[in-house]
Amino acid sequence: MKTRSKLTPVVASLSLVLSFSTAPMSAFAAPSPAASPAERGFCTSLGADESRIGSGIATQSAKLTADRASAAAKLQAERASVDATVTSDRANWDTKRQAYFTSLEGKATSTSTQQAVSSFEQTVLSAVTTRRSAVDTARNTFRSGVDAAIASRHAQVDAATSAFRTAVSNVEASAQASCTSGVAPASVRTTFVAGLKSARMTLQSSLSSIPKLDPVVKSLAQTRQTAVSGADATFKTSVDQASTTLKAALHQS
Repeated sequence: MKTRSKLTPVVASLSLVLSFSTAPMSAFAAPSPAASPAERGFCTSLGADESRIGSGIATQSAKLTADRASAAAKLQAERASVDATVTSDRANWDTKRQAYFTSLEGKATSTSTQQAVSSFEQTVLSAVTTRRSAVDTARNTFRSGVDAAIASRHAQVDAATSAFRTAVSNVEASAQASCTSGVAPASVRTTFVAGLKSARMTLQSSLSSIPKLDPVVKSLAQTRQTAVSGADATFKTSVDQASTTLKAALHQS
């Protein structure tokens, strides 16, 4: 008569959508500071370079958004599948349990045994309700914890990428100002490339310092399993005691 729980596995795969792209710097960097013609023409081509950099950042941001949406949809689908399985399993157990109750009732031929069977049935039904409630609470607590961890990581990634975009904009504005004020293009270019490199390194450092999801998810899963195991033990104790009492009543009859 024991119901079976289906515990959703977590998706370690979610981690892949939560980090900003580490694509080659060519997605946003200026040309390498090697060729003198490039150095001399840097201020002239700065607008095109900024456009290319902006396009690279926009592409990576769009990919991050799409990956997050895909992962969220996958997670919701997995949860819906688990919920459907739990509902189906519980319905099957309810049917089997009722058949068992009907069989017991057929064996109760006296008032005392009928009362004993009725008491047994109520105890079992109460134990089932208590267990299901505990399992549902454990599952929902787990899911809420996972959602909170994902949201926190998203926020930290977003903050890091926002700071990166601001840093790049500042580097570009500084280069434009230097070009306008007559600073040698070669010098402006060197400073520009160094500024982009610094922004990129800061981004990578910020992202690497963000806590990973896996340890959080594993801890939440362990807490969930502990709660489910406790509910199972309580259910078994209640049903075993009720069975012992029922057997004694039937034996006396």
